[in-house]
Amino acid sequence: MNQEKRSLLAALLSFIVLMTWFYFFGNPTKKQNPLPQAQEAAVVKQESEKPALPQEVASISSSDTSVTSMPAVISEKENTVMKMSWTSRGGTLSSLELKNFTGHLKPSKENQSLVNLIPFEGDKALTLLCDHCNQNLPGNDQYRMIQNESDPTVIAFEAQQEGLKITKTYQWNPNQYLFNLKITVENKAAQEFKGRMGLGWEAKQYPKHPKQGILGFLNRQPEEQRNLLYKAENKVLHGVKPGETREVRGIIPWAGIEDRYFLIALVSRQMSADQILKLESTPEAVKMSFFPSELVIAPQGKQESQYTFYLGPKQHSELETAGVGLEGAVDYGWFGLIAVPILKLLQFFHGLVKNWGLAVIVLTLFIKILTNPLTIKSMKQMKAMQALQPQLQALKERYKDDKQRLNTETMALFKKIRLIRWVVVCPWSCRCPST
Repeated sequence: MNQEKRSLLAALLSFIVLMTWFYFFGNPTKKQNPLPQAQEAAVVKQESEKPALPQEVASISSSDTSVTSMPAVISEKENTVMKMSWTSRGGTLSSLELKNFTGHLKPSKENQSLVNLIPFEGDKALTLLCDHCNQNLPGNDQYRMIQNESDPTVIAFEAQQEGLKITKTYQWNPNQYLFNLKITVENKAAQEFKGRMGLGWEAKQYPKHPKQGILGFLNRQPEEQRNLLYKAENKVLHGVKPGETREVRGIIPWAGIEDRYFLIALVSRQMSADQILKLESTPEAVKMSFFPSELVIAPQGKQESQYTFYLGPKQHSELETAGVGLEGAVDYGWFGLIAVPILKLLQFFHGLVKNWGLAVIVLTLFIKILTNPLTIKSMKQMKAMQALQPQLQALKERYKDDKQRLNTETMALFKKIRLIRWVVVCPWSCRCPST
């Protein structure tokens, strides 16, 4: 058995042994989801010392015009991939933990907490903003929570002040990282409402730790958050430098804040050339403010705005679910055409063996088997050249003073060897050259 066949047989046997071992011994116990997909937990808590009454949340009606400051209420919900905490203080997310990811920001081995995309006190998630508005928006302490008993994947917040009523309705997917947000603005005043009403997100920057030791340059790169936006012509612009601000006008399919592994992205469902995006980066925080077209609401009228936002890992398959090109947030460099198929293959093998290290080994063996015919052909060509070396050396010695004759004899030798190969191979092959 020659070397090429032995190499191919060894790769095949290694692959078979690995797959056999995983089939009988390597299937780990799957993590059990504490809740069925159709169920979600909802817990209402009070942030203040005053105990919360369940009737206070359930009895909220759209006709309530009170502007009394309301105590903040927290509602905890979850689906198969996330744990969410919603606060009536502004009607926003106060915490979002990803069930399938731990160890973000280098926690200690004893404290492997879930990744929280709103990790710091002072982060402002999906706050309502207004630019050049002729009426004041309700304050954050004016919002009340509205529980939807018929649909556990929906939560709403309502606030009214000075004739302007705002309703923020969130709906999430049972097993994805996508949310839908509907903002309803009702003008109950005697004058029309004008202004740009948008959304903002402010994320505090991760603390920077100095590199330790003489070989500190070999340490892992520090965690950092950046803002980015998607522009027309399939261009994704990554962030602004600390201390800089940028204002972009035009059609903006999506904008977001990213770190190395996770993405927070806001998608507007009302495409308009009159959109405004403001990005700001400081050493302390990264800010994003998005404003769609100007609203004009007549007295006793109302308008709705639709948004989608993604809060989750920068996984190609998950980012594709938004359908707006969020996968462009992952920069594969110059080798994107090759990197994406290899990444999908790696994810496929990981689904089989449930271990990234072993998935890399299986992928390596698969590529080795796939490219083995090319390897064999290359080795045969190398051996053929090695067999010709004595004859080529003899020609060099014989015609060392006549380069033209040396080139002629060398070409004649190559043609002779090729003819001999055809004569030997053709009786047993259908690939005879045409004459």
